[in-house]
Amino acid sequence: MASAPDLQRHRAFFTVDDVDVDDLRALVDTVTPAERYPNAEAIDREVVVYDMASERSPEQRRAVIEELSDVFGAGPGVVVMRNAVAPDVIARATAAFESLIAQEKADGLARGDHFATPGANDRVWNAMEKLAVTDPETFAPSRSARALASARVICSSVPVKTTVLPATGLPSVSGRATS
Repeated sequence: MASAPDLQRHRAFFTVDDVDVDDLRALVDTVTPAERYPNAEAIDREVVVYDMASERSPEQRRAVIEELSDVFGAGPGVVVMRNAVAPDVIARATAAFESLIAQEKADGLARGDHFATPGANDRVWNAMEKLAVTDPETFAPSRSARALASARVICSSVPVKTTVLPATGLPSVSGRATS
């Protein structure tokens, strides 16, 4: 029986001793080569951009999934999928989330998020589940988009939240808010 290949384990947690600013700088300064992502529409500020409205054969879809896997596994880690969901579906989902936020506020359940002062942002926790329950006619097409199915092949366990950052002109503050 052949032995298993020596695979490097992905780390989830690091200590201060594990972090090197020069390593981070080198990573941030990495240029994303366009030839590595031939099915992409563009590379914009090192972000791989796909036009998902383009018709693709099954072989081309498989190639895009391979590229997405590379983007998330070894590449820049960020992708833009233009035209992944129809504009009317986005508008309906936006209206549904705004309604959920208003209802949670009216019920005294406004939660905001843990990245800003309480009340500065609005967040719908378990957003997809709540959208599915409150507006299944919008949920179904938002989840069935072929483009998003390609991404789900790679990121099947990513939890989804909806956060609304009001256009106040104030900068976003990262880190947990403390009282």
